[in-house]
Amino acid sequence: MDTSIRYLLMLQLLPVYPRKISVKELREELITQDCGLDICERTLQRDLVKLSQRFPITSDDCKPRGWSRTTKEDFFSDVPLMTTAVAKALRDVERLAGKHLPKESSRILQPLFAQARAVLGKSADCRVDYRSAQPLRAFDLAA
Repeated sequence: MDTSIRYLLMLQLLPVYPRKISVKELREELITQDCGLDICERTLQRDLVKLSQRFPITSDDCKPRGWSRTTKEDFFSDVPLMTTAVAKALRDVERLAGKHLPKESSRILQPLFAQARAVLGKSADCRVDYRSAQPLRAFDLAA
């Protein structure tokens, strides 16, 4: 298994403090989820130490050591996983169908709409001329 995938899986499995997970439990969860990932506990310990330098995770001093997230926020909220094309499509869905969506569907889609707005807010190429279906560039807006 690719190391980066293992890191992502590990981060997803960490509970929010005060709950915690031991390296042994984490290893068992990784084996269960991946159906073939067999990695030693010592490697997982080293991985957790590396990840704790970049992400808000911590460990306690108990035996066995327990690992947890220090915040409830999603680790990946700032990771640009949504492409600009998908963000544009979601923006269009929100604009054209937003008022007509059932309440439950709207509630479920709101986080995606918000992420799409964030992605497009960072993109220099986020406006579309619907008459020609061509992206408008900044110099086009001045005309």
